[in-house]
Amino acid sequence: MLKEDGIYASEIRQGRILPGMTFSQRVWAITARIPRGRVTTYGDIAKKLRSGSRAVGHALHRNPYAPQVPCHRVVGSDGRLVGFAGGLAAKRRLLKAEGVKIVGTKVDLAGHGVVKELIPSLTCQSNFSSSRLSSNGRWPIRAAVRR
Repeated sequence: MLKEDGIYASEIRQGRILPGMTFSQRVWAITARIPRGRVTTYGDIAKKLRSGSRAVGHALHRNPYAPQVPCHRVVGSDGRLVGFAGGLAAKRRLLKAEGVKIVGTKVDLAGHGVVKELIPSLTCQSNFSSSRLSSNGRWPIRAAVRR
């Protein structure tokens, strides 16, 4: 774990983004919000952080908070299982155990539109607009088809 992460460890695990967090810490905090049985994409996270999907992947590769920060729930933009430090077989196994349907090498995203508001564009938790929250108080996440 990086030294500066200790200051924000609790906030990261709770999915809170605070001023002063590094890019990686913000990626980990966002990833902590993804509920069991759901997925999002590297690109969805990158767009909101105004970055690239490879930078998001690099941050997740160094995730010191797994499994509380479930980086296995982040997939390629087409649903493909990509980029997991524990190996793709482990990523597949973890997602299947959570009820995520996988067809071939992809999560079945059929019937689930692109996430428009995974996280707000703002980086400070105190400035978040609650009008964008779903009824359960969380940001919408792409749901995978369960069987």
